[in-house]
Amino acid sequence: MNTKTETSPPVSSYRVALLLLFLDLFGLLLFFNIAHYYFMGNIPDNLFLSKKMLMIVFSTFIIFYILDLYTLQSKVIELATIARTVIGVGIVGWLMATLIYVAGPQYMGGVLRRAVLTYGLVPFFLWTAIWRYVLGRWLKTRRKAIQWLVVIDSETLTSFFEDIYSDALNFDYGSFLFLINSIPESLPHVNGRTPFVAGSWDSINMFVDKNMVSGVIVATKRVPENLLHDLTRLKLEGIKIYDLNDFYERYLTRVPVFHLKSGWLALSSGFDLLHDLTGWRIKRMMDIFLAVSIIILTAPVFILCFICIRLESRGPALYKQMRVGYNAKQFILYKFRTMYDDSKDKNIYTQQGDKRITKIGRYLRNMRIDELPQMYNVLKGEMSLIGPRAEWIECVKRYENVIPFYHYRHLVKPGITGWAQVLFPYGASVEDARIKLQYDLYYIKNYSVILDMVIILKTVRVVIFGKGR
Repeated sequence: MNTKTETSPPVSSYRVALLLLFLDLFGLLLFFNIAHYYFMGNIPDNLFLSKKMLMIVFSTFIIFYILDLYTLQSKVIELATIARTVIGVGIVGWLMATLIYVAGPQYMGGVLRRAVLTYGLVPFFLWTAIWRYVLGRWLKTRRKAIQWLVVIDSETLTSFFEDIYSDALNFDYGSFLFLINSIPESLPHVNGRTPFVAGSWDSINMFVDKNMVSGVIVATKRVPENLLHDLTRLKLEGIKIYDLNDFYERYLTRVPVFHLKSGWLALSSGFDLLHDLTGWRIKRMMDIFLAVSIIILTAPVFILCFICIRLESRGPALYKQMRVGYNAKQFILYKFRTMYDDSKDKNIYTQQGDKRITKIGRYLRNMRIDELPQMYNVLKGEMSLIGPRAEWIECVKRYENVIPFYHYRHLVKPGITGWAQVLFPYGASVEDARIKLQYDLYYIKNYSVILDMVIILKTVRVVIFGKGR
């Protein structure tokens, strides 16, 4: 009789986020109730349903999300998380204090009384910082013990290994052991790592019985009958079995382009945005409303950018370029000019420290302000606020020749921001374009209004911390 060592499955990032949301909500209600009782002499029956308390709760949730406080990665230093928590609670306190000042203390009693606000937020900071520290340490220990068994073929090994251990991915869900049908002459080498090949497909039962395995990933398009039988038995025994596509979507929020079959689009679930007329209309109404609002709110920024760009270097303030959009139709995209107009370097990619970029242009790129004129493209219906990046024609021609399924990103309107833009750094190679396509296809496949809201909040984070390029 085989005795298996119990191993814990990986903890979903969504479950961690939900747990942190619950702890934050509980902490806010607990400490504001205590502070209210101490200073006001009573605990209100409807504190949670009061507009003032809901304002504090939602402000905290949104600010904490923008500061990335609902993601706990084992590679993130705990002190950095605590520092962001200090900033988050400080911003909430500042917003509420500003509201008290503007509206007047006579209208801001109860939980927004200065003393109640102060003595509610200070212990809440200690509560939420301690929980994040404890959970971060626990996740670090737990994730080190996670071990994936990957049943893979030699054709897929290199692409999968390069994807998992690329610098930009920063994968944080354990280690991988590989069972391969035939060992290739040379193994891939990525960032000082080489895949650990534990054996062949035939040894899967013996290997799972003797090792701690958190789950099995099937990364081959051809599954022989005997292997299928073994996988079925393991699943019935409680071992998690993932198809490679499912694993990518669940843990990487991407679609593995290198593993897709020719009929993937026709046979996959999702893609509601492609045929949902109501969804299209809702998205279009949101685009128009937000584009008009942003143009009105940032009108002074437009004027200031025009002046600064023209003063620093010769040439127009606006830059125009033909891009590829919905259904592969070409259109003129507008941006603030961030490079010298007479630059002789015609490299299609922008490099780190690129000398073609002006001083004001570097700032505009970091803060994504150079994208603001694209609101005009959104109002014209050529773009959406959210979608795959609109690429230059020359880049599209190159990518479509070497990246399978690249044309699928033209099934929706291009966006000023998108899933790929907020999760992956600026692309400066064909390989980067392939990875960004995986994020774009995930967005097209799993589109929802909620996903768009998440992208907007992540974009705000990028703008605040100047992560553009």
